[in-house]
Amino acid sequence: LDFSVPERGLGEVKAGLPISFGVDALPGERFGATVQSIDPMVDVATRAVKVRGKVTGPINPLLQPGMFAH
Repeated sequence: LDFSVPERGLGEVKAGLPISFGVDALPGERFGATVQSIDPMVDVATRAVKVRGKVTGPINPLLQPGMFAH
């Protein structure tokens, strides 16, 4: 699970932090993940940092790489 965090929110994101997300294809369902890594560089165009999470718990087989998560 790759996502971006605005620069101003960096103080709230740490490796190991539990997060939840949903995908448009499965409305109403929430999935768990934990933050695995945080890119040390801020993107100068977006003022955001790339973050990678790992999905936890049972993985729904309908989750596919590239799906839009929120």
